[in-house]
Amino acid sequence: MVTVLTETRGWLIAVKPAGVASEPEPTGDADMTALLREQTGAPVYPVHRLDKPTGGLLVYAKNAGVAAKLGEQITGGLFQKEYFAVIAGKPEKESDTLRDFLFFDRIKGKSFPADASKKGAKEAVLSYTWMETVETDAGALSLLRIRLETGRTHQIRAQFSARGLPLVGDGKYGSKIRAKTPALWAAALAFRDPGTGKEIRRELPPPAEYPWHIFSSIEKTGGEDHGKNQ
Repeated sequence: MVTVLTETRGWLIAVKPAGVASEPEPTGDADMTALLREQTGAPVYPVHRLDKPTGGLLVYAKNAGVAAKLGEQITGGLFQKEYFAVIAGKPEKESDTLRDFLFFDRIKGKSFPADASKKGAKEAVLSYTWMETVETDAGALSLLRIRLETGRTHQIRAQFSARGLPLVGDGKYGSKIRAKTPALWAAALAFRDPGTGKEIRRELPPPAEYPWHIFSSIEKTGGEDHGKNQ
């Protein structure tokens, strides 16, 4: 059963397990949209998505009108998304904004840094804050909190890999450290309820498993739920 953290007449916030697709795929495997429709007995509309290996918070609309209004918030930069990530190594700066142009190669299924003039290249912007570094048998691992300013394919994975700081468990982008899935978790969402205009914020820490469980600072973040069910 899918965990639904908050549900109103117009939308719901669900927890996507790592390894489950956000939307239907050609493979026909179970995806969040189908699972939620079966569970709620009503249509649901994806508002944004996460890569299949990434777990965390997702918003789904319960009708097309709400989906359109939430989509406008995303396009207008009013829909905030924050992530936890664990990288191999430690960034030079404790906080920074990363700007790149990324090109997604559909044949290789990867995003690559590219010149701004390359056809199909799109600007990718994120900001991060370093939270903690732990020395392990595999070397130094660092926990980051990341806010996306744009939503490019594999953006976080590609931008940190390009700086020699691949996400733990992300072999596709150069990680030599094994983990069940790439260490990326959609931890927080903030947007306005299209019906009431009320600001909604929901936060959920990652599961207490490798590599998340080695960082004490995750426990201090807690969880937030601003906006009760209606």
